[in-house]
Amino acid sequence: MAFIYKRGKIYYVGYRITVLDENGNRVRKQVSEPISPDKQVAEEFAAKKTLNEYTDKKKLLKRDISIQQFYEEYKKNYSTYYDLVDNYPEIDSQEKRPFTDEEIQKILDNTTFPQLGAHILSIWHGLRAAKICYLERSDFVWSKNPKIERDYLKIRSKPKLGWEPKTKGSERDVPIHSEYRDILHKMWQYGEGKSNFFLFTKFGYSRLFPAELSAYTRTLFKRLGFPAKELSLHSDRHIPTLQG
Repeated sequence: MAFIYKRGKIYYVGYRITVLDENGNRVRKQVSEPISPDKQVAEEFAAKKTLNEYTDKKKLLKRDISIQQFYEEYKKNYSTYYDLVDNYPEIDSQEKRPFTDEEIQKILDNTTFPQLGAHILSIWHGLRAAKICYLERSDFVWSKNPKIERDYLKIRSKPKLGWEPKTKGSERDVPIHSEYRDILHKMWQYGEGKSNFFLFTKFGYSRLFPAELSAYTRTLFKRLGFPAKELSLHSDRHIPTLQG
């Protein structure tokens, strides 16, 4: 399972990945990466890495248990993943309802940089958190005449960064919603000379990690009074009529 440790003011998460050695054999390798100064954010990231070690993750995700609660209980009290999930009853799955126009406006009015760009890309462009956080400035193609030409995002695999799209068909060009073109363009311009990533933290101009974005979103949605089951950035994507 993944584990966290602190170095200086930053929490790191260590976990194992499968790679090919010089002979083409699959071997396990220990890696670690800096996550956040916030311990809870790091623990949730570690929990998701731990879940990825199991192929039958739906057994947990159908239970009434949060990611962080899973991590805390699993590392302290259980020897196997299945011992833990068997202690939680299944909950009825419900389709997420689309947010209303008023709720969408509340999200945008109460979101600050750099998360504002993430919500716009999620709500109106249907992008997932990981995909958003790996967007680089070079992935944006801005037209010289936006009134007659198309602005778009290039969604491509990024092997050097260790990110691959969910499927090969996920590599595509995504038109930028005209109504939010100016906001995204200003954010893109703001990063010039600061970071190669579209979304980055002001501290050191390092890229914004999905775990940090998710933690911010849960806190925001809870403050705005959204139901517990909708406390994630992924909820943004359930607004099909507005994605352009």
